[in-house]
Amino acid sequence: MPSFGFHIAVANKVAEKIKVDKNDFLFGNILPDVFNGFMLTDYKIIPRVDTHYGKVTGVPLPDPEKFLQEHGIENDVKLGYYVHLLADFYFNKHTIDKFGDGRGNSEKQNDCVKFSDEMVLNSYFAMPQYSENISKNSPIEITDEEVKMVERYFLNFRTMIANEPKREYQIFSREELNVLLDEIVGFIMRGLENDYSKVNNR
Repeated sequence: MPSFGFHIAVANKVAEKIKVDKNDFLFGNILPDVFNGFMLTDYKIIPRVDTHYGKVTGVPLPDPEKFLQEHGIENDVKLGYYVHLLADFYFNKHTIDKFGDGRGNSEKQNDCVKFSDEMVLNSYFAMPQYSENISKNSPIEITDEEVKMVERYFLNFRTMIANEPKREYQIFSREELNVLLDEIVGFIMRGLENDYSKVNNR
């Protein structure tokens, strides 16, 4: 994944361009990473190969098309989940093309966290909140209580990242990541073109 903050930024930007329930869509955008061991620590962990529909490599590439075939995007939670995978695919493919598959993942994560933390702290991006729709419509199993745990995580998100140790860019610059963010939003919108009328007429 790029980072929680990066996915929040992407989701907010894409939500401005299509008709969605914004909260359901935002929540869907962070669902693939909820049980990866970084958000709900000391809690259940679902292997990345199961949440991202791809192979685990040096810089892991998800398979958005496999998700689409198995789950579709008939609700905004699933649509958000799909958009997350598109964002991961573009960002990680970009990293592989630039640095190769055997290196760059930890450095990419560091730079993305620094960039997205700064962006989130200086923005009014909406954060995902509890809704009973999430557990009902999620493509992965998540209980109402777990949805509330995620909401609490994001209620404290800005405070948490403001208190983190200062990071330095390692392989990307702020300018590069700004361009990459716009490219990812464009890639996602192109990926939704075939389903755009469906997305907007639900």
